Amino acid sequence: MKKISFIVLICLSLLIGCGQDPNIVVEEAINNIDNLDDMTVDIDMNYKATSGQASIESSLSINQQIDYKNKAMRIKSTNATIFGVPFSIDAYYKEENNKTFSYTKEDNLWFVEVLDEAPIDDFFSGIEYTAEKVFTGVTEYETYRLIVPKDSMLKMLNSTDLDDFTIHDEEVEVTVTIKDNYVDTMAYSLNFSYIQDDVEIEMTADYSYTFSNFNTTGEVTIPENILKNTMDINDYNSYVYAYNYLVAIETYLYDFYDDMTFTDTSLDYGGPEPDIVKVYIEDGYIADGLVEVEGYRFRVQDGEIIEAIKLSSNV
Repeated sequence: MKKISFIVLICLSLLIGCGQDPNIVVEEAINNIDNLDDMTVDIDMNYKATSGQASIESSLSINQQIDYKNKAMRIKSTNATIFGVPFSIDAYYKEENNKTFSYTKEDNLWFVEVLDEAPIDDFFSGIEYTAEKVFTGVTEYETYRLIVPKDSMLKMLNSTDLDDFTIHDEEVEVTVTIKDNYVDTMAYSLNFSYIQDDVEIEMTADYSYTFSNFNTTGEVTIPENILKNTMDINDYNSYVYAYNYLVAIETYLYDFYDDMTFTDTSLDYGGPEPDIVKVYIEDGYIADGLVEVEGYRFRVQDGEIIEAIKLSSNV
């Protein structure tokens, strides 16, 4: 019996000793991800922000379709809440002529902005780590624990202002699973703080990523109607003025229920006086119409702004 046990121990030692270096296995899996033409990433994030006695919890689930070949990306939230109130994210990114353009939806309008840096990058760009294999008993994928120095984590997170963003742990433990020589999932938790408006905010966050549809996600294209009907983010205030004026109209008409055409431009709402207001009221609510303010004509339907048209100087 002792002889058999000794032979088993030798066999196990040989199997473990001949195993591939975990750092090499993880590096190859990351390289395979980085060399894809396209892929899909599903991300789940849970946050808790604390400042003084106040705290906010939020969650966010997004789907990213990344087209590395054509330098384009689509991001759309599948579930997002803050204070328990749902919100949505819908955006496209496109790199052209050494510039990155973002197209972001707010309500029914799309806003275009030129970014200082490109969000479409290698997903694991800049990461440094020490890897060890974790034996879980699961055979369809392998699990590895990565110890990542915080400076390397900051690079991977692509933080734009490292001075105001501080990870408290010297090292971050990242768990990855590898399936068919590709990174399949990644998860980690962070304790960090950042400065906003001279106020320090403490954060705890849990992140979970699932990678899929390798080279089958397809080309990401921005629909033509979005390209033709976007507002420059620098003109965002025009949209805010139109939106707030519609709110002022509804407040003014709170006790009125007669159908009418509202054309008064003189309501006090905290912004510049609109050039034109022509809004149709039905049963005390805004049905449709238009508001012109600060060089834009905003078309309204069912009480919501659905289109923004930039006016030429001679209109």
